[in-house]
Amino acid sequence: MAKFDKKLAVILTKCNVITDQQKDEVLAECEKNNSSLTQVLVEKNICSEETLITTVAEEMSYYPINLAKVDVPQEALEVLTEEQASSYQVLPIAKMGKLVTVAIANPFDVLILD
Repeated sequence: MAKFDKKLAVILTKCNVITDQQKDEVLAECEKNNSSLTQVLVEKNICSEETLITTVAEEMSYYPINLAKVDVPQEALEVLTEEQASSYQVLPIAKMGKLVTVAIANPFDVLILD
């Protein structure tokens, strides 16, 4: 099980999205089936993907982004190669001078954030 799943479970419990009992049950299922916490929570209709994203964003003081609704300028996309973006699981979405704004798949990955 990934550290991401454990951190996410703590946040969801703290924010009253899931109970302690649900947390223990879904983490055990994740471990047993080698699946992600988000996948289990959504498949079992315990909470929606939107609730997961919103809760994490609020807890970490980030802004959630629906990438399907973002028109990314070409100059932002040219900052990273496709391989780099895939490797780091980020997507440059805006560029102003030397400042680049990126969307990140895993906000808990401090190495990527640095």
